[in-house]
Amino acid sequence: MRKMTKRTLSGSVIAVALGIGAVLGIAAPASAFSQLEMTQACRVQYGQLGWEAQLTYPNQGVYGWRCFYNNAPWASWYNEKKSLNVQLYCNAVYGGTARFSSQSNAYSWYCG
Repeated sequence: MRKMTKRTLSGSVIAVALGIGAVLGIAAPASAFSQLEMTQACRVQYGQLGWEAQLTYPNQGVYGWRCFYNNAPWASWYNEKKSLNVQLYCNAVYGGTARFSSQSNAYSWYCG
């Protein structure tokens, strides 16, 4: 049986780490939700057209989205903002689980 040198061992560790990184990179979503999908999530949750999504709190990342009823040009400023349940949308439309690839990126939601 041949002895492994430190150089061979470190090369093997690096190769395995790169391989794992490549596999994890493939697992990321091909297309994260846009403003349109988030608006669809509001409409699924509140049950009617007219509801729209707004990134009200960008510093909260994926949790910064809110829904409002758009019944006037000033509605996004003055109408009550309600919570957005992305899990409900994923269940109803895709039969999957709501996930995000980066908590700080509000546009990284996807259903998996």
